Amino acid sequence: MSDIESAITDDYGDAGLGDRILAGLRAHGVDTDNLTQEILAEIDHIHGGGYPNTIEHAELVTLGPGMAVLDIGCGIGGPARYYANAFGCRVTGIDLTPEYIDVAATLTERCGLGDRIDFKCADATDWFLAPFLMGTAKAAEGEEKKEAAPAEAAPAAVAANEGVAAGSGDP
Repeated sequence: MSDIESAITDDYGDAGLGDRILAGLRAHGVDTDNLTQEILAEIDHIHGGGYPNTIEHAELVTLGPGMAVLDIGCGIGGPARYYANAFGCRVTGIDLTPEYIDVAATLTERCGLGDRIDFKCADATDWFLAPFLMGTAKAAEGEEKKEAAPAEAAPAAVAANEGVAAGSGDP
């Protein structure tokens, strides 16, 4: 792990985060063994704009079953759960912070979405650039809506913290 990656994980890492989230939900009467994406929506989109921003950015692309989304900087998995739940697509979430990946996986399993979402502790610059830059991913540019790529091709859209990034593979 590079010095930069270590600094990021040290800054964002938060031991016991998952336990505190579940305890807080239970304290508000939520059955934490039967969570839903909707129950978690107001607390698990830890990026600028939160849940409304995730919805807004998802509208920039056409997503559906059989398509794949790569969520870069997935945090604790809120946007990934939204994409999988709302559109039936397959999602891979990556983040540098191991605690976030653990919490994301736990909450996703408790939402019953574990069969559609995978989380990996990874550096996006190492993990996704090759297929994305080779032109196998399509998504929205500007305001125009585009059709996303099928799951077997590559990520349909890339959610990078606060937005949906797109590319044709051209520089």
